[in-house]
Amino acid sequence: MTIELVTQPFVKIVAASRMLPSALDGFVEQHGLSDLAHVAQDTPISRIVSEVEGRQQHNLDLLSEFAGRFCYRAWDKGRSTQDYLEHVISEAHGSVLAHGSVSFIITGVSRALTHELVRHHVGTNPSQESQRYVTAEGGEIELVGFKANRAVVPPLILKVAEGGFKDAAGTNLLLKTFEDDYESALGAYHRWLGVLKDSMSARFEENKTIIKKRAQEAARCFLPNASETRLVWTMNMRAARNVIEQRGAPGADLEIRRLAVAFTHELKRVAPHTFFDAEVYTAGDGFEAVKVQHSKV
Repeated sequence: MTIELVTQPFVKIVAASRMLPSALDGFVEQHGLSDLAHVAQDTPISRIVSEVEGRQQHNLDLLSEFAGRFCYRAWDKGRSTQDYLEHVISEAHGSVLAHGSVSFIITGVSRALTHELVRHHVGTNPSQESQRYVTAEGGEIELVGFKANRAVVPPLILKVAEGGFKDAAGTNLLLKTFEDDYESALGAYHRWLGVLKDSMSARFEENKTIIKKRAQEAARCFLPNASETRLVWTMNMRAARNVIEQRGAPGADLEIRRLAVAFTHELKRVAPHTFFDAEVYTAGDGFEAVKVQHSKV
């Protein structure tokens, strides 16, 4: 069988909340804010309206500012978006951050990682690839063809392998050992998959899809934790701060820490003011980590 070693996850934001200009304009008109929004200069509401109309995509920072100002009708004067959100975060008024959300495409992570990640409940939602319907090779059970088995190499093994020996062909012997051990573990999975399919085919009059599904759900108990999984992961901005703070900390599992670092880079790109105090750095153990200046917002 073909084994593909995965050494980095793929992590990209596929969707993000955005304010709708038409709804914002309707609010301004219906609530007597037209002069502040369109005539007055440099008021918070005029700035928000202008920036929302000028953006075609996400405006997560603006949504949080709008929600905060909405509570106090603070439309005529006040801080910039950056200063406003820095104040909100420093005062731990995190509820206004929860209105905006992002959805990530995540591939190249292990089942060991997602067992930890799904422990985050409030403000998050996963849709994860099924090991009941998708084979270890990454093929859907209804299809004939299969792809390579993808095994996620833990960051510590990668670090140790950097100083490992290579053979004459340039193969890293430590990673080759990892690959061989993973392939050996997959042997039990494939053996049981075959036994169960044969047994069900002989004893039960069920269609082929049901037979494959039942065999798959039982045999997956033998799959190693290093087996790759994929998911769409959605979280609101308040939850996202909690996730990167907890999972990016030096004491976190190294693979999920690597994911938190990737989250942080993406989140700072789409909501720089909401994550102004999040910093990626190299911790004392030599691996990247995340720290935030304002904790538990």
